[in-house]
Amino acid sequence: MAMARQAALLLLAAHGYEVPSGPLGNDFYRQACSLDLRNKRDYTGKILSAMGGITKGRFRN
Repeated sequence: MAMARQAALLLLAAHGYEVPSGPLGNDFYRQACSLDLRNKRDYTGKILSAMGGITKGRFRN
């Protein structure tokens, strides 16, 4: 669950979403489900590295 939330935060940050201060609800994280890295290829390596060096396939899962 924590890894999914981290991935969602990274995707949202790469797409310019502001992360509100305070507790975040599931609806906030759910926004990331419609996002991908195809338009943000310059961030792909950084995001995969931040996730512990996982592969693109593992990130997609």
